Amino acid sequence: VADKKARKAALSTMLSAAPCSRVRWLRLAQAASRQVWPQSSFAGGTEPPARLRSRAPPTSQEEPNTSINRPSFTGTIQQSWRAMTTSSHAIDPGPETNYAALVEEGKMRPGDANQEKAVGLLQDLHDQLAERKRNQGNGGGLTTTEALSGGASLWDAIMGAAKSQAQEPTIKGLYLYGGVGTGKTMLMDMFFNTAPVRRKTRIHFHDLMLQVHSRLRNHRGSSDPLDKVAEELAEQAKLLCLDELMVTDVADATILNRLFGGLWDRGVIVVSTSNRMPDDLYKNGLQRQLFLPFIERLKSTCIVHDINSSVDYRKLGTLSGGTYFVGQGAAENAIDFLRQSTNATQFASRTISIQMGREMRIEQAMGDVACFSFKELCEQPLGAADYIAICENFHTIAVLGIPKFKAANRTSAYRFTTLVDVVYEHRFLLVCTAEAGPLELFEKVIPLDEAKARGSAAMEGDDALLVDDNLGFTKDRTISRLTEMQTEEYRSAHYEEHRLKHT
Repeated sequence: VADKKARKAALSTMLSAAPCSRVRWLRLAQAASRQVWPQSSFAGGTEPPARLRSRAPPTSQEEPNTSINRPSFTGTIQQSWRAMTTSSHAIDPGPETNYAALVEEGKMRPGDANQEKAVGLLQDLHDQLAERKRNQGNGGGLTTTEALSGGASLWDAIMGAAKSQAQEPTIKGLYLYGGVGTGKTMLMDMFFNTAPVRRKTRIHFHDLMLQVHSRLRNHRGSSDPLDKVAEELAEQAKLLCLDELMVTDVADATILNRLFGGLWDRGVIVVSTSNRMPDDLYKNGLQRQLFLPFIERLKSTCIVHDINSSVDYRKLGTLSGGTYFVGQGAAENAIDFLRQSTNATQFASRTISIQMGREMRIEQAMGDVACFSFKELCEQPLGAADYIAICENFHTIAVLGIPKFKAANRTSAYRFTTLVDVVYEHRFLLVCTAEAGPLELFEKVIPLDEAKARGSAAMEGDDALLVDDNLGFTKDRTISRLTEMQTEEYRSAHYEEHRLKHT
């Protein structure tokens, strides 16, 4: 009786004063009360001492995950111990297997060394997450008496097990960057779909920052709204897969270091794609010195890999035409295409809701199809939130009258690239009528480095030239995506999802 009281008092003291989570201590207390000790207490790993093998727990009814290496025993002892130490849910083998299948099917090109290296890094991360999941799932194995047979006290044994749990190794995230169409997003999605993490989120950077600013408004009365937002995001996901990290807004740049610092400090693992290497993020941006600590923290918490593939996979599809119209009769052809894409017969006005309580009036809506002039979408004060709301209501969007971009319409060019990003992220159709093809639309847009290389003499007299580092970099992604949207493969995938008649 005295021993039981002492044990209860010791556990109560630890539960109130322990630096690790209360949940972990409760699990230890429950294990002790059942007289079953976590297998991690054995110095030799998952294998129990020989004298205890006959006391292994009963065989689980579920089949063990055969992809996991376990200690080999003979007979029923081997089966029962493996069943106990294997997670109850089978773990997907990971992105390497899925990537190999795509190569075999001819959907990916073999021998792309940088892409294969990226797959290997994603597989390493997958394996680390799987190992962590298995370790967290291993909850028992030996009796308290046998675990303490070496003479250690209950206090020392519990403290040792808790220390083992608290010293869980840090897992680094991954930052994949490279040119357009190199498969960054596809590889990240392949990893995300197989990642053995229960709480995980895959989101585009535009969407994430919209959520962040919305949450900041909700916490305006708190002492540290940004830390509160980081806490909420970390509660939702321990794995954050972030597509197209591209910082152009000073409001985003000034908060990213503290926001992501709060996520990393709470153990969130970040996997991100970008067209830019970390040191070039927000290049030449306003108040960039406030952004530099984020870059350093990013490089210390994530493995950085340049895919740098020479292949633009978006341009490998078969161009089908029919979604991008140039020249005489372009508008009429676009409208005809829209009419064939829906069961509705007439355009009508419609009002849709946007984040933060705003509304937008759509003048030409027809079923799940909407038609806009370039002026309506890109020469008005609209942004990612407005374009996301449009995509939430319509699966096919037409933009009529897209001009060539130059110095006089810089802001409109930014809005157009954002629109293309949002529509592409939703995998919807974008029907365009334009002054020229995708490549020619941006021929006057150049980054700062190119402008310096040309020299002032070569640029004199060209008032239309638009020198903009971010836009000069982003245009390649926009051109690539506009090109892919015209392929038979992209349109077929869209039609299959929305069960439309293929035109």
